[in-house]
Amino acid sequence: MFQYQIADDFPKISGKHTLRLGFTWVHQNVTDLDFAALGGPVNGLITTNLTDFFNGGGPSTSLNQAFPSSTEEGFKFNTFGGYVADDWKLSDRLTVSLNLRMEHYANPTCDSPPP
Repeated sequence: MFQYQIADDFPKISGKHTLRLGFTWVHQNVTDLDFAALGGPVNGLITTNLTDFFNGGGPSTSLNQAFPSSTEEGFKFNTFGGYVADDWKLSDRLTVSLNLRMEHYANPTCDSPPP
């Protein structure tokens, strides 16, 4: 997996207002998706006994999780975000903050074209 990221913030002070805005973009490529190398598809296996299960785990509880190790069909996705903020200092003891934030998590797409 590798990623590119661009982020920046822009502050501006004007009188009693402190304005800030910023953005972020993250592009991720996931290319390590081979569960077969681990002896089969093990996405998560919890081993415990009934008593430990009802008590929230214990010494006989274990979690086995497989992580990919080589390329199958890679995919990529983008995350976009931005914000605008205004801190308005009404007096020495009172500041009003107005903030708006947006994040968009794009749907993953295949890294290679379909056959």
